[in-house]
Amino acid sequence: MSRICIVTAALLALSGRWAGAAGQSLLRPGDRWVMDGDSITHNDTYRRAVVLVQKHFHPTEPVAITQVGVTGATSAHDVEGALSEKPTVVSIMLGVNNYINSSFRYGMDIKPFVESYRADIEKKVRAYREGGAVVLLLSPPLTDERFDHGIYELRGSREFLKECAKVLQEIAKSCEGVFYVPVQEEFEAFQQSLADGQILRCDGVHPSGLGQYRIARTLWEHLNLAGDMRGDRRELCGGSAAEPAPVRVSLASRFMADERAGLSFVLKSEKSARLTATWSLGQARGQQALDVPAGETVWKPEIPQEALRLEPGESAAMVLDLADGARRSVFIVDLFRVRVLHLTDGKVSGTVESRVERPEGRKVADWTVEWHGTNLFVHGETFDSDIESGEFWPWARDGVNFWFDFRPTERFADIGLDEEVHMAILQVADMPAFSATLIPWLGRGMHLAADAGAVRTPSGYKWHLNVSRYFTKSRRVDFSGREFIGFNLIVPDLDIIEGKPVTTYHLAWDPREPTDKRPDSLMILDLRNRFAGDFITNVHIFGW
Repeated sequence: MSRICIVTAALLALSGRWAGAAGQSLLRPGDRWVMDGDSITHNDTYRRAVVLVQKHFHPTEPVAITQVGVTGATSAHDVEGALSEKPTVVSIMLGVNNYINSSFRYGMDIKPFVESYRADIEKKVRAYREGGAVVLLLSPPLTDERFDHGIYELRGSREFLKECAKVLQEIAKSCEGVFYVPVQEEFEAFQQSLADGQILRCDGVHPSGLGQYRIARTLWEHLNLAGDMRGDRRELCGGSAAEPAPVRVSLASRFMADERAGLSFVLKSEKSARLTATWSLGQARGQQALDVPAGETVWKPEIPQEALRLEPGESAAMVLDLADGARRSVFIVDLFRVRVLHLTDGKVSGTVESRVERPEGRKVADWTVEWHGTNLFVHGETFDSDIESGEFWPWARDGVNFWFDFRPTERFADIGLDEEVHMAILQVADMPAFSATLIPWLGRGMHLAADAGAVRTPSGYKWHLNVSRYFTKSRRVDFSGREFIGFNLIVPDLDIIEGKPVTTYHLAWDPREPTDKRPDSLMILDLRNRFAGDFITNVHIFGW
């Protein structure tokens, strides 16, 4: 590989905006943008990504971006939560719960439900416009009906959500100060561009971290967040405000030992190019002018070590943009500091401890993972004198929740919940007789791949899970060629308190972000002893 010539290099002081931004941003200094939505918005990942990009390009401009998403909300959900923030910009992304959490049943006529959706959105738009806000109507992402084996009834939902998008387009065309943002269309195009096995909706409904980033990208491109914030008109740019820079960017390594190692990127260009590379990570910011030769080159930005330093379980995200005149590419680089599990004779053991006192003691469970080459055997004992199972969601009942990342090394510890990322629930019940049931919740094929069971003990129950068969007919379980497996174990403790079910979750490894948002947060079973230390930083890049 060639070396890059660094023409200039400097840490930047905070400035109003980065040089080279083209066109106008929809946002203005002092804006209060409120995101109205359901659990997809409540997840808060796409909002945080938008905030990162907005602050990257305009670090000193005062803009507040908040969300009032409510899990299970339909289009009929009231607007008071958003209006109380006195927004100047409101985005609305609703629709899926009008189908999966309503009186609709597959085979019914969808027209009355579509018209009800229209009436609700029109009412919201009127309320927000009367409050003085610009309104962004985000077409809701489609469901993935391949996952109709789960808890949600998805048959026919894609047709309904496409009709919702048409309704939003019609409302936007007929109302001043209302804009349509094609989240659904660009989300679906992104899914179709991914490799087989990479999925954006792990349960058929909820976008993974990767899917959330695709939503954020649609917003930062269509609102042109890199643009001038002091324009005279609010309008969308109609898509990406700039052609991409003439380079492709990837990581030189998916792992960073510590902050001293730094980050390195591989830049691939068909011909030589002069780029301005700008990065922001927390309060640190920098810019370099790069002469990139044709072919592949490695570039290591001069990021201060303190900006890269993370505590175990902590994450950070860096925005990187590469500009070549009017052409620009924007990337988000995620970092997550995780625990490394080193095996001895193919085994590693640990305990799950409670943070508070329990009648059974602070030790909640013992666990052991055994790697037998082709298969993985996990077993242990949970200490729980009172076994309860009267909770709707399986993961909140007494039992053991397993997380595994079985992806190959090139996709291992990505932020997406691909089909090789599994959440499997071993639920136990005491009545009418002690029983154990394996409920595969996320991922493909665990019901075919694993044997599981449990036996009652005086202090709780012993349990085991052996992953050894087939995920599909063509995908036999075989971990003999793997370098890494992602792993975590969660013990939910369900108790009935004053007649109500209350679940406390005890984790073998407790990162600061939940795994369903960030599967790069899992502990790493280092099968080949590739890592010297007990912690490593996973690195992931999103963008193109």
